[in-house]
Amino acid sequence: MQAGGTARDGGDRTDMTKEESLLFTLSEFIADRSEEIRSGAYEIEIANVADGDILELTSFGVSISGGGKFKISIDLSYGSI
Repeated sequence: MQAGGTARDGGDRTDMTKEESLLFTLSEFIADRSEEIRSGAYEIEIANVADGDILELTSFGVSISGGGKFKISIDLSYGSI
């Protein structure tokens, strides 16, 4: 599935936010390839869309508040060349 896709199960929504769409797209992509990802079959890169530079994942966190707010915190830095 390419970025911007929608969930393929019965829960398709046309009014998803970009953030919800990203979350569903990533989760489906990962679920479909979980064994390969765990075995190291893929080289994973994070790139800056504006200039194509590869970024390094420094740290990340996922949390949800009591009010149902889902938060993903990602720290990226420019990798060494």
